[in-house]
Amino acid sequence: MDLSLIKIIETLNVDAVQESITSLKDKGTDLERIKSSIERVLRTKALEFGRSDIPVADVEAFVKFVIGLAEKDIGVFKENDKDNKICTKTLTIQILQDIFDVSTTQRCEQLFGIIENNIHIWKTPFFFSSCKNMILRLCNDLLKRLSRFIDTTFCGRILILLAKSLPLNEKSGLNLPGHFNTQNVTVFDREKKDSQHSQHEEEQRMEEGPEEPPQLPSVSSTAGGVDDDMEVGEIRDHRDSFGGTIPMDYNLYFNFWDLQRFFSNPNLLFENDNFTKLENDISNVFALFSAYKIEKPQRQECFGDVSPQHGKAYNNFNNKHEVN
Repeated sequence: MDLSLIKIIETLNVDAVQESITSLKDKGTDLERIKSSIERVLRTKALEFGRSDIPVADVEAFVKFVIGLAEKDIGVFKENDKDNKICTKTLTIQILQDIFDVSTTQRCEQLFGIIENNIHIWKTPFFFSSCKNMILRLCNDLLKRLSRFIDTTFCGRILILLAKSLPLNEKSGLNLPGHFNTQNVTVFDREKKDSQHSQHEEEQRMEEGPEEPPQLPSVSSTAGGVDDDMEVGEIRDHRDSFGGTIPMDYNLYFNFWDLQRFFSNPNLLFENDNFTKLENDISNVFALFSAYKIEKPQRQECFGDVSPQHGKAYNNFNNKHEVN
């Protein structure tokens, strides 16, 4: 029976699979045996896709075929809606999980577009309740395999997908007990260091030769943290990253890193005037970010001054590449 099913499944024709099931049922084959055979064939085929470099478009076509099977009625025992589909709803995610498990992270990044392109299907009421936990588990398994520093783009795509696909009240994304990691203390210099030197010291330094530029106060995410050891979540200061164009404002420096105190323990906001302080400090930080642009405008560099006769072509290009 498996050989005949394999040939039919390779055609990716949902109606042909339905007809084959009806034929096997008429011959007296048990329905549960038929469905388990179909699941076994589909998962075996998925593992073959994972071990080969088959084009992503072909893998996506196979996934859509399985989705079609999950939506298709068998044609028998229609009074039992639960068992009336060719395959289970969760199988549509399980085959993707099988493919990702045997694929490299680079390959997974290519295949992840399949989930992004079809997430609207799994968000429908028919699939959502059965598949949401499996999608969450698949994404979490991927995040465990990735490096937050090397695979930042891929990690971002996964987190954005979860944010768009799961509701705001999803329990997996809520801190229901209200517990916070108050041990995550950001250590920074709380006393201002005097960087002014006397004229005599300045002249002596010029005579001795060039000296390394003064260092900004260092920051570590854990108490006693060493700047040479980079852990997850550690923020290392980048000296001279702006070439000295941004002046050092110690008050702003202090307010910026003091924000971490509220982020790691939000309960502090209920004490005295801490919430007002948080608002003021965040406003000052955003004002600084707005004043110093890190990236240069790209549109002017790419197109220069757009003349009226080229305005239509420019607008067409802009509309074509506009991100929704």
